[in-house]
Amino acid sequence: WWWNLVKTLKGEEEQSTFIRNLKIFLSDVIGNSVHNSIVYRFSNPLGLQYCIVTALDYLLDVHKELITSLKKVCTPPVSEDFAPCRDCHLRPEKNVERRKICQLCQVDRKFKEYESKLFRFEEYCSEDEEQDDKGVCFQRIRKGTHANSDLELTFKFIIAYFKNNSVNCRHIEDGCKVYELFLTLRKEFKAARNSWLLQNDYINALDEVDMAKTSMQLCSDETDLSSKNSDPNKLYLVTTSQMPSMLLQFKSDAITYEKSFKHKLGRLFYLNNLKKADDMENKPFDETCPVCNEALKNAWAVLQCGHSFCCHCISIIMSQVLTEDSDLHCAVCREVTHVKEVYYVDPEKMKRIKESIEVKGRYSTKITAVTKCILEIKKNDPFAKSIVFSGSVDLLYTIQDAFTANHINYCCVADKSELKKNLAEYKLSEDLNVLVMPLQLGANGLNITEASHVLFIEPPMIKSVKLQGIGRLHRFGQDKKITVHEFFIEGTIQEKIYHMNRDAILEDQGECSAKSNLTVNDLLTILG
Repeated sequence: WWWNLVKTLKGEEEQSTFIRNLKIFLSDVIGNSVHNSIVYRFSNPLGLQYCIVTALDYLLDVHKELITSLKKVCTPPVSEDFAPCRDCHLRPEKNVERRKICQLCQVDRKFKEYESKLFRFEEYCSEDEEQDDKGVCFQRIRKGTHANSDLELTFKFIIAYFKNNSVNCRHIEDGCKVYELFLTLRKEFKAARNSWLLQNDYINALDEVDMAKTSMQLCSDETDLSSKNSDPNKLYLVTTSQMPSMLLQFKSDAITYEKSFKHKLGRLFYLNNLKKADDMENKPFDETCPVCNEALKNAWAVLQCGHSFCCHCISIIMSQVLTEDSDLHCAVCREVTHVKEVYYVDPEKMKRIKESIEVKGRYSTKITAVTKCILEIKKNDPFAKSIVFSGSVDLLYTIQDAFTANHINYCCVADKSELKKNLAEYKLSEDLNVLVMPLQLGANGLNITEASHVLFIEPPMIKSVKLQGIGRLHRFGQDKKITVHEFFIEGTIQEKIYHMNRDAILEDQGECSAKSNLTVNDLLTILG
């Protein structure tokens, strides 16, 4: 169907226009930072045909292999299934480089392979996860987003492109059915993945039962007894004479753990009641420090038992502790709390955290800060327009992903060919709040008085370039207050550039002369 639609294009001009629009669409959605994208693999209709046929065949082949493997795995497990799983990922032996992969892990790999073709999976991980290289079961949990794949986006564009040109409706209907097939495959993937997870959890539970059996076993005959005597590591073998003493030990442990559980449960109820009281507008009581009887208003400390003390009193109590690894006793209940387990409560700080804007997705510190700044501008003034400048085009493409994830309407001007159209759309549209463009392009004779905020992702090296970027907003006809936001990483060369140019706006607001160019003195300041 899609090739029949492409063949309706007459002449090289129509074909090149279609290919160019398709590549622009894919670049806008995917971003140029994704180097393995389909957008780089074709330049004409025949190249597009090869890419689509190859990707579609591979997707269907992997889907068929996955379903076949999943049917073999999702059956009631027998005892023979435990050993491969135990040796592979449940209880693998240390210092074994090559171990045989069980069927569950093989299906898991098939899922990841199929997932990479059905979706455009954008994986992320926190800094803590990046530093932790020790894999548990199936390594660490993969986190990310399931976006439309390149193939699905290509079909979506072809349908929309030829629908607008009123081409053969029958082929477009076939395309819509294929697009619905992708939606069905997405739903099937979720259900299949859940089936695999349930089977994995079931085998894990059976392995736990097997481990519980081997943790204690009664010596049934003399063979077991001789085995216990010859191997001191077989502690799970218990003789009949050991049963009474072990039973008494377990009963004693049960009483101790039950008492500890009740104590911690009572502490949980106490803390939950404090939280409910703190959330109420009319609080039933104002808590005071049990030592000095002063009201706990600004900040206080909470011990493990749940009792709270003012900062002055807790400092006196902690001054009596010899080291940071020591314990202190609560002045009310004498419950022991480790010094490092004392929690400090700051209501004002908690209030600020609750009111702060949360950025969706995980990005670098700077991109998160820029996105948060745009969201704050949008919150304070929904109609305010902003311009985001950067000297790095790749960084601009990355920040567009953050804007899309956080529902920020923007338009991007990457080169002069897009300047006239996108700039006019930005000026006239009330929905487009942000204009993203390279600093080199924005410093040349533009008049953008509709914007009131200018953001520099990094401090410009040359002061005149920075002032020219600000000058796009600060021109005749500007009736709004201009706010400049500049971002830099502390302790880097960017901070030195920022401090070197921080007085530039006060010295010259608007077009800057050649005297503002970078000097040898400035370079010596930057290089320190």
